[in-house]
Amino acid sequence: MDIYWIDKERKRCGPATVPDMISKVRTGELSAETLGWHAGAVGWVPLKELPALTDFLTERAPKHITYDPNDPMPELDDRDAPPTLDTAEAEPLREEDMPQGVERLYLPSPGVRLMARLVDMALYTVLAYLVFNMRGVPFNLSLLPGSPMFWLGMLVLEPLLLSTWGTTPGKALFCLRVRMMGAPGQGGNVVVKLGYWRAFARTLLVFVLGLGMMLSILPVFTMLLSRWQLRRQGITVWDIRTGAVQDCKPPVPSAGMRTVMAVIVMFICLQCTSVLMQPWIPDMVDTIYEQNPELGNRLRALLQQDQREK
Repeated sequence: MDIYWIDKERKRCGPATVPDMISKVRTGELSAETLGWHAGAVGWVPLKELPALTDFLTERAPKHITYDPNDPMPELDDRDAPPTLDTAEAEPLREEDMPQGVERLYLPSPGVRLMARLVDMALYTVLAYLVFNMRGVPFNLSLLPGSPMFWLGMLVLEPLLLSTWGTTPGKALFCLRVRMMGAPGQGGNVVVKLGYWRAFARTLLVFVLGLGMMLSILPVFTMLLSRWQLRRQGITVWDIRTGAVQDCKPPVPSAGMRTVMAVIVMFICLQCTSVLMQPWIPDMVDTIYEQNPELGNRLRALLQQDQREK
């Protein structure tokens, strides 16, 4: 969605995307009171009142730019076209001119966020099965990755990482970090780390709304829905609800080579998991046999053949 705004000299600027506008307001380059417009809006209104931005800017944005309320707004002739004003672009705020403690946001793409999440899940799986193997935990269906119970440990571990280092191994691979959108009482523009309980709330929302609690095929639908929202608004519902934002640490890295590295890490994790699950295989086959004797017999035959070859 393209968003336009009016600068201090009453010139129309833009277009910009939703993530760009969030970044501009957060750094103080624009204000929540800056007049803006996008297709479907009834006219020039403060950015915080635009339908596409209201969830992100309400009571969070610094107010460095103000306008005279008696100054007439430009008229809008066509609701589906940009306002007809001067087309001069506003000068971007330089990094050295930003207020102390303020940083520009570089929001990652949905694909990068997904790859970082998959790497974290793969690493957690290896860690979980390593613990199970070392402690001699007997086979249980609730300890398979397809069970919500298996992921409860991640609900504790991920918030600990986010509140301590502001990132996780998968996110660190792509130079991502999770931080507060603003500190209360400081204009909403000071960078701070998440506390443990806020990070826990975010992880829990990711697990429920993003991963569908790993129930059957539900994660497919929840991830598609989350991707649609992220592409449309530039931020996820769990970041909105917890006041957090996930961004790239500058300089923003190229995702190509890091994606290859992520695939390699996930492949290694898959191989390690298969090795760590070896002690459970006989019990797994017996459980499958109880539910489906025909399939169980086939798996037993394959298992016996594999043992003879070894």
